[in-house]
Amino acid sequence: MKVVIASDKFKGSLSSEQVAAAIEEGILAAMPDCEIDKLHVADGGDGTAASIVESTGGVWINVKSEDPLGRPVDARFGAVESRTAVIDVATASGIALLRPDEYDPLNATTKGTGILIREAIDRGFRNFNIGVGGSATNDAGTGLLSALGYRFLDARGNELEPCGRSLSRIAEIDDSQRMPELKECSFTVMCDVDAAFYGPKGAAWLFGPQKGATNKILEALDDGMRTFAAVVKKKYGKSMQNQSYAGAAGGIGGALWAMLDASLTPGIYAMLKAINFEASPMPTLWLPERGRWIRSRCWAKLPTECVERLRGMAFRRLHSWEACQTAVASMSTDSCRFIQRFPALCRSKRR
Repeated sequence: MKVVIASDKFKGSLSSEQVAAAIEEGILAAMPDCEIDKLHVADGGDGTAASIVESTGGVWINVKSEDPLGRPVDARFGAVESRTAVIDVATASGIALLRPDEYDPLNATTKGTGILIREAIDRGFRNFNIGVGGSATNDAGTGLLSALGYRFLDARGNELEPCGRSLSRIAEIDDSQRMPELKECSFTVMCDVDAAFYGPKGAAWLFGPQKGATNKILEALDDGMRTFAAVVKKKYGKSMQNQSYAGAAGGIGGALWAMLDASLTPGIYAMLKAINFEASPMPTLWLPERGRWIRSRCWAKLPTECVERLRGMAFRRLHSWEACQTAVASMSTDSCRFIQRFPALCRSKRR
């Protein structure tokens, strides 16, 4: 039997690699002769860059950057081709870099992520795949853009600090000093959630609470997002509110789409393309492991999309879904309960 394990992380407990190793252990305990392939995959959340680098044989480039509060942090980006870089926003702007008592969405900034992009550009990279999950920020990408040469001004022409607190005061965007190399660059933003830019289903209200925002702060952030969206629309003619995934990572998605012509896509689509998923050998047993299901967010998430891709592969190669003899197991708890149940599943498939 050939088994393919496509494992995402179990957020807050296990990495993608640890999940795959745990499942592999359970499989081999039941079927020692089983052939196993492990794919480390992600859906645009934190860990996406690592999954792509490990699945494609890329390399890491270490960079000095800044965390969400402006402190020095050792960060990295992945190089998967001569001119293609993969970056997780969480690497320099992630909530995992802060203690809970440090959560501060009004002042947290994505400048550190912009520094990673700037360093990659200086090294000759021109194509960027950016995973935007796990951020600590709600600055609409202003910090990131400031590191690339953009300036955000108030009504008197004073430059503002690029953070959530400043959004409501932005009256003008000065892009005259932006890096000239940006016109040679392409950006794909790999999104793990679809949120509006502002409003009840916008970035602040949906994800601000987990970043430490009170209701008062949420109102301030949302007002700032509205103000910034109006300024962007006036200058660039693009409505971020009407663009899918614009609210991803506190508005990074919308800002990069409007100001850097980035394409916004569900992260799992970009991920499976990057690892050439559909060229994989057809398995007998397929295990797309995601961890806990979150019903309201289960759009194009890893198990759903992997199963759909596998279904298409089966029809194209075998002309029959039944002929594929593929079992799908997506567990809703943790790897321990998964392993406890797995031997029985394996035995049932062998009959």
